Amino acid sequence: MILAIAGLIYIVRNLKERADYKRLRILAILQIAGFLGQVVLGGITVLTKLNPISVSAHFVLTIPLIAGALALRHRILDRPILQVLPTTAILAKIVITLTFIVLLIGTVVTGTGPHAGDIDAKRYNFDARAVSWLHADAVILLIGLTFALFFVIRASENGLVQKQLGRLVSIFLIVAISQGAIGYIQYFTGLPELIVGAHLLGATLVWISVWRIKLTVTNSR
Repeated sequence: MILAIAGLIYIVRNLKERADYKRLRILAILQIAGFLGQVVLGGITVLTKLNPISVSAHFVLTIPLIAGALALRHRILDRPILQVLPTTAILAKIVITLTFIVLLIGTVVTGTGPHAGDIDAKRYNFDARAVSWLHADAVILLIGLTFALFFVIRASENGLVQKQLGRLVSIFLIVAISQGAIGYIQYFTGLPELIVGAHLLGATLVWISVWRIKLTVTNSR
C-alpha cells in the first residue's frame, strides 16, 4: 500500500507532461483500490473462519494486483511493445490464459488439501488426488504450449523479437518447469509446509514471468 501511494505521488509530481499521464495515474489508483479490496477480503476470510472460497479469492485478487504493478512499471519505464506475427500473438495469449487457469486450479488444490489455512478450516469437498492431477495435467499442457511458442518465435520472427521475446519466454519456461518440479516434490513427500510455501512463492514468480510476455506482445503485424 505504501509503495502504491508513493508511486501515485511520483506520477502526479513528475509525469504530468507525459501523454499517458492519465493512464499511469489510473493504474496507480487501481493498485491502491486493490490493496483496500484485499484488506476487506482478508477480513471476510477471517470472519468466515478461512472458508476456502474466500481464501482462494484472496489469492486470485493478488493476480490482477501483480499484473497492474508490472503494467505500471512497464509504462513508467516506457518499455517497447514488440510487433509479432499473428501465430506468435495467438500462442502467447493462449499461454497467458492457461497460466491463469493453472493458478486458479492451484487454489482449489490448496483449498482441498491439508494446508487450507488452519487445521479446523473447512475444505473444498473434492478428491485431493483428482484435483492435484488435474492441476499437474494443466501444467504439463502449459509447458508444452510454451515450448511451441518458443519454437515459433525461433522459426518465424525477426532477430529483435527472437532476442527480446525469446528471452522472456525462456525465463518463463525455466520458472514454470521449476515450479512444476516443486509441485511434484511436495506431492510425493507428503506436502511439507516449507515446500508448500516455496510452491506459493513459485506461483507468484510464474505469473510475473508470464505477464512480462503479455506486456511485451500486444500488437501483431
